[in-house]
Amino acid sequence: MTARSRPDRRLPLLLQPERLFSEAEIEDALVRCWSADTASTWTHTNPAAGQCSVTALALRDAFGGRLLKTRIRGGWHFYNEICGVIYDFTASQFPSPVAYDHEPASTEEALADTSPEQLRTLAEGLARELPSSRQT
Repeated sequence: MTARSRPDRRLPLLLQPERLFSEAEIEDALVRCWSADTASTWTHTNPAAGQCSVTALALRDAFGGRLLKTRIRGGWHFYNEICGVIYDFTASQFPSPVAYDHEPASTEEALADTSPEQLRTLAEGLARELPSSRQT
């Protein structure tokens, strides 16, 4: 499932619920924020590579919801469920569609695949990149 599959759905930022963002706005902000500072496997040609855990954590912190995981090639792939809807903004890193298991994941499991510094870098970037005000 890609972020662009539901273009008219909007997510409220938890700390400022009057601010609503489309999936496209969130995805664009993520692409601008992802770097080698947010995941060591990041590349210009595959910016979502290695970004799943840090992205899932940052989005859960910003928008609420649950962390989910799916086993991929012997490891875990992390993504979100927010307001009952599945969001996987990093699915583009894979060459074929993900067969989701939707297993609940803990913060600790996701943090084992990233670092607090990478999470802080992405969260700060998202705070800068998402529009400062949004009309609903």
